[in-house]
Amino acid sequence: QRLISAESFWYDLKHNQHCEDAMPFICNLYTAIEIAFKKHLYKNLPPNISDSEVLITAEKKAQNAGFSKVPDWIRGTRISMVNQTIQSERQTLGAAVLAFLIIADAENLSMVYSRQPNFLDAINEIIMVRGHGNQIIPLEVSDIQNLRKITYTTIKTLLEI
Repeated sequence: QRLISAESFWYDLKHNQHCEDAMPFICNLYTAIEIAFKKHLYKNLPPNISDSEVLITAEKKAQNAGFSKVPDWIRGTRISMVNQTIQSERQTLGAAVLAFLIIADAENLSMVYSRQPNFLDAINEIIMVRGHGNQIIPLEVSDIQNLRKITYTTIKTLLEI
């Protein structure tokens, strides 16, 4: 449903050069990626790690798969949100990414990297543009098109592993 709403927004917009408020579009993309993570987050039991080890573990597993540093907007996710996501109580996109890095095995993370080396940076861009989801976001259509492409590539990557 979220991708249908995003595509409707895109279809109505694509003949323009600028969008006064892309927030509804960005929120739909953000939520669509969150949903794509769900099948990966709840099929495996999480490892038993302390709060202080969450970011360290996620960073280490990302680097072992080939990714560089976990981007700042993802790293800024509250650890309590990661724990809630792992327990399937509540989810934000940043928490879903960190939980995925912790829960996924090395083979899956390597497959993600081989399919989409910019996976973490792409998601970071969606999170960064959306912010807290409560402001007007004016964007050029070319920027909206790029975010659209990032989202579809990321969802495709998650569906293929």
